[in-house]
Amino acid sequence: MALPAPTNKGSQGQTTMRPNFQTRLLLAGDASYPAGGYAMADYLKANLSITPTVLEIRGYGKTAGVIDHYVDYDIDNDKLKLYVLATGAEVAGATDVSSVALDLVLTYS
Repeated sequence: MALPAPTNKGSQGQTTMRPNFQTRLLLAGDASYPAGGYAMADYLKANLSITPTVLEIRGYGKTAGVIDHYVDYDIDNDKLKLYVLATGAEVAGATDVSSVALDLVLTYS
């Protein structure tokens, strides 16, 4: 499965003092978390119409209003990984995370 289109909650543009961009994204998980995480470059190109060089993605996931997941972006493999806060373990492949609301800040150039 794949992540659904995000809600873009605003961006900051490039200036002399700020050579990178940041965008806040709100999105839901999907019905089948891919083993090893979500591939982000194609997702961002398809959903935000940008071809970024992703520098960092930070954020968390909430279920029923409670933060219970955190994310880590594997820059070498272009994967956004989702972890269970209580255990620190990555979510297992094929797990239904559709009830998890992700709040992400994407930093890119």
